[in-house]
Amino acid sequence: MKDEKLKLNVLREKYNKLKLRYLVDEAKYKRDDKLLRALYKELRDSYASLQEELDRGKQELKVASGVQKRFLPRKTPKLHGIEIAGKMISGKAVGGDFYFYRSYRKSENKFAVCIGDVAGSGVPAALLMTLCVGVLKEITAANTLSPKETLQKINQEITPFIGRHSTRFVSMIYGILDLSSGNFCFARAGHSYPLVYSNGSGGCRSIETDGTVLGKLKNIHLREKQVSLKAGDEILFFTDGITETTNSRKEFFGNERLSKLLVKHHHLTAKKQIRKIFEAVHDFAAPHSRFDDMTLVLLKRHKEDIA
Repeated sequence: MKDEKLKLNVLREKYNKLKLRYLVDEAKYKRDDKLLRALYKELRDSYASLQEELDRGKQELKVASGVQKRFLPRKTPKLHGIEIAGKMISGKAVGGDFYFYRSYRKSENKFAVCIGDVAGSGVPAALLMTLCVGVLKEITAANTLSPKETLQKINQEITPFIGRHSTRFVSMIYGILDLSSGNFCFARAGHSYPLVYSNGSGGCRSIETDGTVLGKLKNIHLREKQVSLKAGDEILFFTDGITETTNSRKEFFGNERLSKLLVKHHHLTAKKQIRKIFEAVHDFAAPHSRFDDMTLVLLKRHKEDIA
């Protein structure tokens, strides 16, 4: 009997200990649960706030992208004997690439073409891009400066905004085409060399000329170059986002592939040629690779004689 009472007391003691532990654990669990619920609410509210901020940022970038596109040519000009097309694809919502063309008075029979690339990408590059295009439009409105003088004037205007210690700069090509003769005079400020397709030889070559980038030095060295576009000839301007696109083997798209495409598709319209090139670059690029801004401008002289 004593043994049974002893066993009962032992069991009762164990039960009380377990009950006490349960009560302690239950209180702890309730505190933890309350804390977790509070943390969850805080995280949920923070996520909602962050999502709202991201949505607002996306909307602001969408608006900025729309504003930036309005700085690019909206319509393709109709020129007698000349065909032109251009397209820019940003690596982000906004970018630093740009192109521009302007028809002058019919009596002058001239047409201006420009392509540019602001170092970097995103909003900072886009802001500098809009500054460059705005200055370019203002300077070229009077049509009194040569291509070299135009780029030098742009450099004087934008350099104070960039600053000496900034890593940003602008590469650019600006040229004027004589619609009667097909002579194209241009200056290059550190930009990729344009490619010229010759209908006579069926080949393609780079047109090289010296030129310093814009925005780093007050006084820059530039040279002008003359190219005579015969019937059926083409000149292609591009930014390095095209040629520096890499595939899965880390190979660059490069000038050679671009030249071959220009030769292969020269019989197409300028607009279709540009589409073919962008398709080729897209197919070449490594899956899920990050694209830089990419821009193409193609100027073609029709095979029939220009009056």
